[in-house]
Amino acid sequence: MKFCFVQKEFIETEIHPEKLAVIGDDFELSWFDFSQKVNSLCDYFLENNFKQLDYPVIIYGHKSANMLVSMYAMMKLEIPYIPVDIVYPKDRVAKIAAISQAQMVLNTTASPLQFPDTTELQLTETSISILQGSSLKKRSVELKDPVVYMIFTSGSTGEPKGVQITTEAVQSFVRWMTSDFGFTENDVFINSAVLSFDLSVFEVMTFAALGATLLL
Repeated sequence: MKFCFVQKEFIETEIHPEKLAVIGDDFELSWFDFSQKVNSLCDYFLENNFKQLDYPVIIYGHKSANMLVSMYAMMKLEIPYIPVDIVYPKDRVAKIAAISQAQMVLNTTASPLQFPDTTELQLTETSISILQGSSLKKRSVELKDPVVYMIFTSGSTGEPKGVQITTEAVQSFVRWMTSDFGFTENDVFINSAVLSFDLSVFEVMTFAALGATLLL
């Protein structure tokens, strides 16, 4: 099993579904369990009418399997996401939320953020719960090359700036990583940078495209 970045779906391969996919600081997931948890979060969004959000979703946590689940669920739903690590001060996270106009937070920690006018969902190993709710603006048009995620950097001024990475950019990146370096599904990718830093994309995208294993 692996993830296809063109179809934005998990696809069956000769790779055994019981193979380890993600080792997080919260729990581990086989490829079968990883796909099931991603699909369950997608189903939750659809059941609660959270699809086609007009603004990106903040995914908050630290090297957790649930952060990976949230990222891949948003990719499947074509909702842009912003990974934000707990190492960021809360006022910086609030600034990122204000700049991006994010209306939803997927929180994979035990500490609520509780930003005003924001829907906040808390993800644990076994459940999804709504910590607070607000109205959500929906997208009215389909985009030709939708944004997949945004990475915020401080830049030269110290103020966070969001860089938008689109679908075509992600697909091009994955083609390069899986064709030029000789990686295979037998490799274990070790994540070093926090998931809010762009360096982490090398592991976070490539392991899934190959059906390999990611150690956070």
